[in-house]
Formats: sequence, structure tokens, C-alpha cells
Amino acid sequence: MEIGRSLRLARILRPGTGRTVIIAIDHGNYAGAMKGIENPRGAVEAAVRGGADAVIVNIGTLRKVYRDLAGRVGIILRLDGGHTLLHPDKTPSSTLTTTVAEAATKAGGAGVAFGRNVWQSNNPIGMVKALVRIVHEGKSAPEASLQLRDTR
Repeated sequence: MEIGRSLRLARILRPGTGRTVIIAIDHGNYAGAMKGIENPRGAVEAAVRGGADAVIVNIGTLRKVYRDLAGRVGIILRLDGGHTLLHPDKTPSSTLTTTVAEAATKAGGAGVAFGRNVWQSNNPIGMVKALVRIVHEGKSAPEASLQLRDTR
């Protein structure tokens, strides 16, 4: 296994079991802050103190709490690929999705989670392949986007 991938996986998989407990703290964007995560810093602290291996946060929360997370828990950055602080364009596109995924990994995210930008793509299989190349192989967005031509 490539060194970078091993290092990223080690941030979210518990040694000894190879399993993980991931706590999502990314729900506030959709319907306002949910009970229990009104205070992102407090929610992160609760997840860490409870023994979580990783947390899922959006870029806004990460910017507020990254100092609290650094070295204490794995970080999975949630980017829906549409309107985000990383890329304020509201129109989802394949280029935007791969660019946001690349920015997330460069920002220190151990992974990304996408939904509608995969399913609304002209090539969902190619989009998944492109995201895998960015996250797991360290490819750039333009390099990974070559997968969008492959429909297998």
C-alpha cells in the first residue's frame, strides 16, 4: 500500500481492530443546528472524549475547530460539491466536484462524501472512479477527471 494512503487510513482506522467509529457533526447546514451540535466545538470535544476515531465535518466547522481536532481524531471533510465556502459556484458540475474533492484532501481531509453530484453526473461510475483517484491515489482534479470518459 502506498505510504500516503496508509497514513490517511491510520488517522481513521483503529490499530488492532482495523475498524472505526465515525461521528457526523455536519448536519447543521440543512435545517439549522441540530440539538447536540449547536456548539460545534463542544460536539467535537464530546466525540473525541467519547473515543471516536474520526469525525465528519463541513468546511465551515473545520475552520472553527481544526485546532481542537488536530492530532486527536481523524477528519473526514464533507463537501456536497455545490455551494461551499471552498467554491461558491452554485451550479454542480463534474469539474467543480473533482476540484472540491482535491481541495478537501489538500485541506487535510482523510476522505470525502458526495451524493447528488455523483448521481446527477452524466457518468456516475466515472465520477466515483475520479473521486477514488483523488482521495486514494493523490491525483489532481484534471488527472482524475479523465475517468469521466470511461463509462465501464
